[in-house]
Amino acid sequence: MGSVKIVKASAGSGKTYQLAYTYVRNVIGNPSMYRHILAVTFTNKATEEMKQRIVAEIDKLASGRDSSYLAGLSQDLNLDPVTIRRRALTARTYILHDYSRFMVVTIDKFFQRIIRAFIRELGIDLNFNLELQTDSLLSSAADNLIDRITIDKNLRNWIARFVEEKIDDNRQWNIKDELIDLGSQLFSEQYKTLADKSTVSRDELGKIVNEATARSQKIKETIRSKASEAIQIMASHHLNPDDFAYGKAGVAGYIAKTAEGQITNPKGRVLAALESDEKWTTKTSPRRKDILSATAQLKPCLHEICRLIEGNSKLFNTTAILRENFRSFGLLTDLSEQVSEICRTQNIMPISETNTILNRLIAGNDTPFIFEKAGEYFSHYMIDEFQDTSGMQWNNFLPLLHNAVSQTDDEAVLLVGDVKQSIYRWRGGDWTILGAQVERQFEQIVCRDLDTNRRSRHNIVDFNNRIIAGCVASDNALLDQRLTQAAESKAISADLKQALSGLLTHAYAGHEQKSLQEDQTGYIRITEYDESADPSDRHIEVIRLVEELQQRGYAPNEIAILVRYNREGSSIANAMLDYKSRHMDSPWCYDVVTQDALTIGSSPAIAYITACLYLIINPNDTIHTAIYNRWHQHPLGNPLSEEDHEFFKSLKLFSLEEAFEQIIIRDHLGDRTEDVAYIQAFHEQLIGYSARN
Repeated sequence: MGSVKIVKASAGSGKTYQLAYTYVRNVIGNPSMYRHILAVTFTNKATEEMKQRIVAEIDKLASGRDSSYLAGLSQDLNLDPVTIRRRALTARTYILHDYSRFMVVTIDKFFQRIIRAFIRELGIDLNFNLELQTDSLLSSAADNLIDRITIDKNLRNWIARFVEEKIDDNRQWNIKDELIDLGSQLFSEQYKTLADKSTVSRDELGKIVNEATARSQKIKETIRSKASEAIQIMASHHLNPDDFAYGKAGVAGYIAKTAEGQITNPKGRVLAALESDEKWTTKTSPRRKDILSATAQLKPCLHEICRLIEGNSKLFNTTAILRENFRSFGLLTDLSEQVSEICRTQNIMPISETNTILNRLIAGNDTPFIFEKAGEYFSHYMIDEFQDTSGMQWNNFLPLLHNAVSQTDDEAVLLVGDVKQSIYRWRGGDWTILGAQVERQFEQIVCRDLDTNRRSRHNIVDFNNRIIAGCVASDNALLDQRLTQAAESKAISADLKQALSGLLTHAYAGHEQKSLQEDQTGYIRITEYDESADPSDRHIEVIRLVEELQQRGYAPNEIAILVRYNREGSSIANAMLDYKSRHMDSPWCYDVVTQDALTIGSSPAIAYITACLYLIINPNDTIHTAIYNRWHQHPLGNPLSEEDHEFFKSLKLFSLEEAFEQIIIRDHLGDRTEDVAYIQAFHEQLIGYSARN
């Protein structure tokens, strides 16, 4: 019985070296082994890097040049250097003359090879096109679905209600954008798994939402009634919420808001008032005696209100989410049908389908036969970036790995990954596979942590060690607390609680790294801000830091500002360019280079300026007149005024750049700080256009 080796390797710890060394060791041990080793990566770049490193190291050994692998190979294989180099020469010859069997590939490419071997059995056209990007596919599917409303009355009514609800809520009602955004879920493994189990029609979904809404409203009405009863008790004692502790911000204010229909979960002051009568008033209150007298009647009402809210919060939240999204989700099945129809007629297969098709092919079949029919026989497997493996991909690989382990006595499987790098769930990656599942699914596991960071400086490594340890400790304590509460309320079983307890501690075990670089230079500064604080405070802090770094000798192109969302990048870019325009004599550089944050077309001001430029050419252009009117908050169909006509007529005498400046001056667009960055970028493009023409 062979074993599975798990190498947990953080960034910079030499995992690529480990993978390449393991591959080279296997082919030096047996030069023909290259035909039976499958090395899997997740990107084409990683594939090329691993191929180049493996071939380069074998070539060094075969050519008699120095190789860092030689000493390790001699020790591991108990071979002398001459024998190792002779076998390396043989392995190099085999690989170069049979390169197609040198299987270092992406996981998608490997699965596609299997599918092509069974293309006839699966009923797939031989010349199908693999679709990597789904945007155009979803756009066409959304267009087709919208076209169907002319012949499908139920669909038309559903979409009409969808648009009406969006308008009522003052939200964007562009149905196509909503469908495209929602349609991205069609290609996720989670949706495919759920869709295989059950499909709910639009009518059924509407019925479910209506029933949940009715139940929720009935309970909320009971809560409001109980809160109104409490308000009447206050009135009978000639009290109002302002007489109680903290006034409208206290427990009495909470009751008053609940009576008005603002039902929210009870928090600090309300929960404290449940425990103590003293929390209802203050020692200096002139109505203290009356309040304490009324409290005896008010507390039972408050207890009942809190009990009903806390006991039904899951229902309230679920109903709110359903009501917000059920119209969109009701269209998923229809959209899925349109996607399938386009794929069938255009002979397209989305890349996300390969995992699903192979999963269905493997289920109930002899797995070794399936892969051997495809001409693939592997006895050793190596998977890089294993933390990015999705559940369906793992299920497709698992029979292969079990088969390999059962037929050898050495390390048949090498899995290399890092749980810490799985936070983005790239393409459905499931970190729990590396964190826990592998150890439960194989008997013989060999774990190794690569704990030496060869890339980062000492202070960075030390900081990472400290912050990860702190986060794991606090988050694990919070997780265990919630698991205990869930088990006590019977929301989860005791067995599940035991399985999940300490999960984070186990997953991050051995996370600490050592540093080869003893250089103590460099530092990390952490500044915390209140979420409600003015964003401009954070912007000024960033600007000051950029100035400080340049003052210390760093070039502007050595400074990077990382943000979580594009809108944050746009906000910082605007602030820096606005600051630059107000500090022209500053010696520091504030120019921000970013692809997404400064997309000119995303600015309403640029759309307005562009419309004005078109109106110079044709004042009767109805589309750009509507854009012009929208900016000035006029009815969209209004014609241009006589004054507007005269203004645009006068601009014909100016150059393009001068006309642009006249529009900025006339409408005071330079005063709009949020648009300064876009206007400056657009101005630079106009200058470039004028120079070329």
